[in-house]
Amino acid sequence: EPTTRVDMGLSYQKEAMLYEEFKELQSDKSNEMTGVFTKVEHDLSKSVSATAGIRQDKDLNFKSVTTYQAGVDIFGYKLEYATGYRLPSLYQLYSNKGNGNLSPEFARTYTLTKDFQLSERLRTSFTCFETHIENQITSRTDPGTGLLKYYNNRTITKGIEGGIGFQISADDYLKASYAYQEPRDVNSGRWLTKRSLHSASVGYLKQLNNQSVNVEFVGRGERQDQKNGYTYVRLPGFGIVNVSYDYEISPSLEVFARANNLLATQYEESYGYYIRGSDWQMGLTSQF
Repeated sequence: EPTTRVDMGLSYQKEAMLYEEFKELQSDKSNEMTGVFTKVEHDLSKSVSATAGIRQDKDLNFKSVTTYQAGVDIFGYKLEYATGYRLPSLYQLYSNKGNGNLSPEFARTYTLTKDFQLSERLRTSFTCFETHIENQITSRTDPGTGLLKYYNNRTITKGIEGGIGFQISADDYLKASYAYQEPRDVNSGRWLTKRSLHSASVGYLKQLNNQSVNVEFVGRGERQDQKNGYTYVRLPGFGIVNVSYDYEISPSLEVFARANNLLATQYEESYGYYIRGSDWQMGLTSQF
């Protein structure tokens, strides 16, 4: 029997920045963004379904923008088209590296996914995707000053992802994934900086009544970055461990805790900028 699900929501985001150089105020800026979205999923049968979504965003400094999502799932083959929108941050606009003429990024993504149920306990999935971004914000050398500045570029990223999951028992689940991508700047032909071609993860999920614990190892391969305005370097790959805990108080109320980079592994996120600690989060989620 056909079924339909509808999700609707609102979002609000506020950003503020005070930028100083040698204790002198250079910039005092703020921005607000509001959004409204709707998503509809319709199951025609057990093997055929369709999804459609629309989102409207508006902020103080740029025009109102509408993005879309549409997809179909036919006998386990999922084809999806989605658009996305991202504003430049205030730092990218108004800092010493900033460019007040930056335009918002606009992305178009095509995705094809196939799930395979190999046995009662074992399943895999395979995804290929292609993303086109107009006005992607990247940094490069300003020929006039020799300093790094933010600019808009056109980029294309093509990639594949594979995943496998194994149900060890009713309460234990093991999963692993691997992804390869080719992120290129269309204007220069270079690989995009700070983006690894290879990434992988291995995770273990333990569920017990209304509690769950998830432990995951995440690895990233080498990445290219700019050492200065004219020299590119390779950053080494790294691996970190993330842990999460969820406790369901009631069907509509859940408490959670997260520890990202639990072992405080030091790694270089961008040239000369090292991550040296763990990130701990706690929170409460509620559904109405």
